[in-house]
Amino acid sequence: MFQASTDLSAFNALAKVLNSLQANGGDMSKDSVWMGTEDENVTKGGMDHPYSQSILRLLQPLRRLTRQKQLIEKLDAELNTRIQSLRKKCLPLMMEDGIKRMPNEILVNIFHIGHHSTEDYSFLIPMTHVSQRFRSLALQASTLWTRIKASRCQKPDKILTFIDRSRQQGLDVTLIEDCGTTHVGAACVYDIIHASSLRWTSLHAASSSAGGIPKDLPLSRVRRLSFVNDSDKKDVHNIPWTFPGLQIFEGTNTIPKFFRLTPLLTVCSLSFSKAFFPAKKFMAFLPQLICIEDFRLVFQYRDIVHHDFEAGARLTMTAMQVLSVTFNDEDGARLVRALLSRLVIPNLSRLVMCCEDANDAVIVLEPLRVNPYRYHPIFGTPRNIDVKILSRKGVNIAALLLTPLQAMRHLSVTIPNAKLITTPASHNGGNEDLREKLGSLQSIRFVNCHRLHEQQVQGLADTLLENRSGRGLQLLEIFSCNGISEGFLMELSRKLGVKISWRA
Repeated sequence: MFQASTDLSAFNALAKVLNSLQANGGDMSKDSVWMGTEDENVTKGGMDHPYSQSILRLLQPLRRLTRQKQLIEKLDAELNTRIQSLRKKCLPLMMEDGIKRMPNEILVNIFHIGHHSTEDYSFLIPMTHVSQRFRSLALQASTLWTRIKASRCQKPDKILTFIDRSRQQGLDVTLIEDCGTTHVGAACVYDIIHASSLRWTSLHAASSSAGGIPKDLPLSRVRRLSFVNDSDKKDVHNIPWTFPGLQIFEGTNTIPKFFRLTPLLTVCSLSFSKAFFPAKKFMAFLPQLICIEDFRLVFQYRDIVHHDFEAGARLTMTAMQVLSVTFNDEDGARLVRALLSRLVIPNLSRLVMCCEDANDAVIVLEPLRVNPYRYHPIFGTPRNIDVKILSRKGVNIAALLLTPLQAMRHLSVTIPNAKLITTPASHNGGNEDLREKLGSLQSIRFVNCHRLHEQQVQGLADTLLENRSGRGLQLLEIFSCNGISEGFLMELSRKLGVKISWRA
């Protein structure tokens, strides 16, 4: 403790040190901070003050601590640099050791994943040059070499090498239009491909490259055919080849005309990105699809123009079980509705729609809302309806839920990007009226409906609680809806039990 008689001097000494410290910019290492200056009549031995010795005794340990701190910081920086250097050296060794320990089967699976993630050989070829082990495994895995892309601008030896490496595996062949640059021996490229036609299991061709396939080429093992129309001159393209085992056809901007029977064709996918849709030619094509079970239509162009479907007898497609349609706007919705009005699909069990707005989906579903006497002969019992709405604006799905659809049992709704979702939660008719409005609907699934709110879900949950077993809404499914918390869903699970299924 300082004596009372010297308290003022002690404070003056402290104030002097602090003022000096401030004048030196906070640098405590300078002697002038602690020892004063010549102008202040301070000798080299210290201040002319009774407390200069006490300050000196504090100054020496402080300087030692400062030097130690600087040394520690230097050592820490050097240690971090050394650690980073060692890590760079050790990481490849660890990776190499891990790869050496990795079973061959896992490595081959990794090769498959990498190869299928690219459309060409940009992964496969460099990978075979990593090490002798990689190359040996890749050459032994014949399934890695089954994807063949051929054009007249490629070297025949390269294509022949890939075919040889595939051994007797089925080939996925893509014929590319001429690129303008040819190599020596290019004339025999297609001959090499044709020689292996009995091994083709998948064929991808365009209208410009299909001319290189002889009509009598044996294609008995082809299961999938993809055909792209890259010309604006015609809409219908002849498919003259024989595909006795064809199961899947994928067409882009084309209406195929098969010259041979395709009794096993069960999946047909047609995509149109042009402004004009030849409806009359399309209806003439549909009788070839009598055996189709899964039919997929995509209309990518907005404001699509089409000839009106001519009045006439409806086409019955008894084998069709799944119908998938994708369209962008109201014009596309009218086109799809007109198409459905010409079809009789008595065994349809699932209808999938991808559209821009819920109102467009309602337009397409309108034929399903006729009276039961006309309904069953046309659309059978589509128990499952999946609707994906792509709108980034507000979406009102109340019409989808509240307008009864005869025989519909399960409705799945996906709305990933909407700013607002309106549901029957705002319906003013009460739960009793809501149950009546839901009609025969037994389950509702919401997937990626990020703007769906807990209050809206609560309204449907209350309906579930009051429904008796076997009647009305029985199951509510909520998957990956960001606006609904996990705690809320857990609380609903305690109330509803098996009547709710969810994943946050």
